[in-house]
Formats: sequence, C-alpha cells, structure tokens
Amino acid sequence: MAARRFFFGFLALIAVAIGVTSCGTLESGNVGIRTTLGKVSSEELEAGVYFVAPLISRVQEFSAKEIGVDLNDMTPKAKDNLSLRDLDVTVFYRTNPASIADLYVKYASQHTRDEQSRVFFPAFGLLQRLARNIIYEETARMDSLLMHTRREELAGEVQKGLQAELNKNDKDVFTVTRVVIRQLTTDPAIEKAIQESVAAQKQ
Repeated sequence: MAARRFFFGFLALIAVAIGVTSCGTLESGNVGIRTTLGKVSSEELEAGVYFVAPLISRVQEFSAKEIGVDLNDMTPKAKDNLSLRDLDVTVFYRTNPASIADLYVKYASQHTRDEQSRVFFPAFGLLQRLARNIIYEETARMDSLLMHTRREELAGEVQKGLQAELNKNDKDVFTVTRVVIRQLTTDPAIEKAIQESVAAQKQ
C-alpha cells in the first residue's frame, strides 16, 4: 500500500514539474542567455536542450556563427572630395561565444533579432554603426579615379580598421572575418574623367 502511495505521489510530482516548466533547443553554433526574475546569468547555455520555468525565467538564443552586416546606398566622399554614386558593402563578423552574456548586458539596445530564425545577432547595431564610420574614413583616403581598381585594397583596409576599433573596448570578443564590396559606382562626372584618362593613356 505504501509503495502504491509512493508511486502515485511520484507521478504527481512529475506532472507538477512538467506543468511549471517548458523546454527548448539551441542550434549548434548558437548560445542561450538565461534571464531569471530579471537577472541575467553570466553563464551561456550551450547548444542542445534547455528547461525554463515560463513565469520565472526565459532563454534567448544568440548566434555565435558568422554574421553578415549589409551597408547599402552609401555615398562617401573620396580623397579628391568627389562623392561616390553608390557603395554597397557587406561586413562579416563572429562573436566569441563565451562573451555573449556580457555583451547582452553591455549593449542591451544593440542586438537585432532575425525574423526568420528568431535568433539574435549580438551587438549588430554596434557593428553596423562602426563599420559605416570606418568605410567613410577609408574611402576618404583614396582618389575616386582609382577606387574602382582598388576594391580589394579598400576592403582590406576597412576590415583592418574595423577590427582595430572593436579591439579598443572589446578585445578578443569580435572577429571581423571578411569584407566584401558588392557595388562601387562612381559619379557620372568621375566615370567620364576615368574614360578620358584611359583614352589619353591609349593615345
């Protein structure tokens, strides 16, 4: 009799536990940030299954994979004070998984959630702002007549400059993996000058 009571009591306990908890999964390459009663845990959750008490805690999934930041329709000025017509750049970065809990608090308003996967991109707004500033700084060091022939050099300088800027406040946290210049269109006046310059060289 006592054994039966124990068995049914055990089942009831399991039922209660299931009723007040829920579970989720974290994809490989991502980490989870747990918040309990408003307090953020300093330990990131690794990929796999996790449990939460819905009314008390929650877990938000953050990407530690390579993330692309698209910067479109920029019109920076070159060294000769002429503006580009259109510059589109994608900056790719990774975040140290062990630093994401700290970043969650430090850059609370800078994270962006991907609407499709519902995964957060850590400090995305910060990267977006800093990358844009560095791109404008680096294009200002090149002549507009030569910029279209030095795309790889420009990409390399942007990558180096952005990494140095990130290291000032968050050393070993972010890695700028690559920079891709997708579109570089000069002003019609610049294009005409380039054509005239090429024609003069041929003559």
